[in-house]
Amino acid sequence: MYVFLDSPLLSFDNQIPSVGFQPKKSSVRGIELISIDRIGNHNNQFDHHPERPHQLKFYNIIYFTGGKSKHLVDFEYFSVKPGTAVYLSKDMVNAFSFTEGMSGYCLIFTQEYLEACFGRISENVSSQLFNHQLYEPVVQIPESTRFVDYMNLIGHELQKDDDPERNFTINSLFSVLLTKVQSLRTSKSLTTQDKSKVKLVAQFSSLIQEEYRQSRNAEFFAKKLLITYKHLNLCCREVLDKTAKQVIDEYVILEAKRRLINTAVQSSEIAFQLGFEEPTNFTKYFKKFTGFTPRQFKLSNAQ
Repeated sequence: MYVFLDSPLLSFDNQIPSVGFQPKKSSVRGIELISIDRIGNHNNQFDHHPERPHQLKFYNIIYFTGGKSKHLVDFEYFSVKPGTAVYLSKDMVNAFSFTEGMSGYCLIFTQEYLEACFGRISENVSSQLFNHQLYEPVVQIPESTRFVDYMNLIGHELQKDDDPERNFTINSLFSVLLTKVQSLRTSKSLTTQDKSKVKLVAQFSSLIQEEYRQSRNAEFFAKKLLITYKHLNLCCREVLDKTAKQVIDEYVILEAKRRLINTAVQSSEIAFQLGFEEPTNFTKYFKKFTGFTPRQFKLSNAQ
């Protein structure tokens, strides 16, 4: 279930809520299916409204079966309607926007659960599925995929208490569901279908998340990947229609935004956390890409 981890006395000087996850059934560790209705009809059971930005501490696949609305994902709104799936990774900032007739499911699971299923999921799926530099976090699911059936089957299995094969069945259904949708995203989202180049860009993206504090120079990452800068840049252009430097800068700015709205730490300290030697350099860098100073951005997103 959704568990808001922060104090109910929220203010801009504190933090936007971080949302934790605790499975209802201890015997099924790390995965749960809940309805959008249950989140929408919260009846003040949370200290933060689901329609206001909050940061996840788990993974979430939201599948809409009714209604039309929008969903906030990392400071950008995406349209949702029946058949839309929204993929949310740990640490992403998101918010619902409830409308009349909205319905669907949230399949929520921990990083530990996802890693435990890697043996059942192909390398491409496990490394690319929640990589939002490769794909937008939304995808429209054709009815022919029977996506809702897999959701319902997982929910049905989660309700069983006396089936020794339940965990195996849930893990298998989960793996098939992810594999099906990843196939859809791969065929529609990328500008190239060259699997070797997609894999390389996925590795580059993962490396950025690990090493962005060390350098924002594309040549640094090319050396880490044991390839030339020219080849890295070519792959990024073919896969994402972006330069390697653009991919780096987009991630750094996103991480800066997450930290700015979710911490009481001063922007000067965030600058050092992000690898900037001087706070003024961070301010110039942030304003170059957003049009705001870090302080202006914090104030514009005050809760």
